[in-house]
Amino acid sequence: MPVSYTFTLEDGTESRPVPGYLSDEQYGFLRLCEMGIGIPRLDRNTLDEFVRRADLLQAYIGTVLNGADGNPRVLTRADFVKLLPGARTNWTARSKRDFDQLMKKEIAAYWASVDSRK
Repeated sequence: MPVSYTFTLEDGTESRPVPGYLSDEQYGFLRLCEMGIGIPRLDRNTLDEFVRRADLLQAYIGTVLNGADGNPRVLTRADFVKLLPGARTNWTARSKRDFDQLMKKEIAAYWASVDSRK
């Protein structure tokens, strides 16, 4: 299932992102969700865990976007606060389960290929 994204604007209306017209924060949210951060909705209840996972991904995998100067830009808690009350994807509990099962299969296949090379 393709993932789609929605952002709640300051006036309370909802907007789908338009490529080329995203803020750094919106683009960072999209990239992190595509990288499998596993949190489909950003609100006050999920902010702390989203930031924790984003920090881990950026520390171990690398930054998800470049700043205006072309240098890698690390997204911070303050960046994600700008997206509150609601940046979200269309992920559901079922699509998360499907994703988790697919990841387990891929991880098992990877380790099987590593073991076969020994």
